[in-house]
Amino acid sequence: MEKIKCIICSSDNNLLYTQVSDRFNEKDSFDIVECDCGFVYLNPRPDIKEIESYYNNKHYIPHRSKNFNFFNIIYRFFQKFIFYWKYNKINSYIDNSPINLLDIGSGNGSFLDYLSKKININIFVNEPFVKLNYPSLNIEDNTTVKCEIISMWHSLEHIHDINSIFTLIDNILTVDGTLIIAVPNIDAYERKFLKSDWIAYDSPRHLYHFSIDTLAQLLNKYNFTIIKKHPMIQDSIF
Repeated sequence: MEKIKCIICSSDNNLLYTQVSDRFNEKDSFDIVECDCGFVYLNPRPDIKEIESYYNNKHYIPHRSKNFNFFNIIYRFFQKFIFYWKYNKINSYIDNSPINLLDIGSGNGSFLDYLSKKININIFVNEPFVKLNYPSLNIEDNTTVKCEIISMWHSLEHIHDINSIFTLIDNILTVDGTLIIAVPNIDAYERKFLKSDWIAYDSPRHLYHFSIDTLAQLLNKYNFTIIKKHPMIQDSIF
C-alpha cells in the first residue's frame, strides 16, 4: 500500500470521507479521503504492482462470463445503447475521416470493435490489463503517431501515474484535437441514497472520485479546458 498527496493541489492534508469495502471481497476495506481543496480520493491505496490482483476477478466486467443468463441479457441490451451514445459523441467531433483515435483504458475492446464498423478510423490503445488486437501506444514508445481524438471512457479514475498519462496525451493529441473523458460524478444524486453501496466507489480499483469542479481543476493543471459536458444517464442504470 502507498500513501499519496492530492493529484490536484499536492497537499497531504485530508480527512476521512468514507470507508468502503471491495465489492468482490467485503473483508478488504479502504479509506476514501477528502483533501482541503475538495478533491476525494483513495488513500492509502494499492501500488501499481498490488492493484493487478484486484482486477483479476471473474466477476469484473472485462472477465465476466458471457454465458446466457438474466444479468448478461440486460447488460448487453444497455451496452448497445451505451455504444451508440459513445459513437455519436465521437462522431460529433469528426470533420473528415479517416482519423486516428487513441483509447486509454479500453477494457476488453468491445466498444472499439463496434466503433471500427461505424466509421473510417485508425484505432490505437493504451490498456495495461487486457491484450487487444489494436496497436498499442505507451509513454515509453518513441512514436510520431498523432491522434485527432483521445478517449478515456471511465479510465482516468483507475490511473496511478496521472503525470505520465497526460504526458502521453500531450505527445499524441493533435493541436486541434479533442480529449474525451468520462468519469463517475461524486455529486451524482444516487450516491446520496446508496451511500457506501454506490458502485462507482469501486475501491480499490477507482483511485479518484471527481466532481465537475475537481475534474476541471485537474484538467486546468494540464492546460486543458472543458468545452462540453454530457450527462451519462446510462451510468445510473448500471
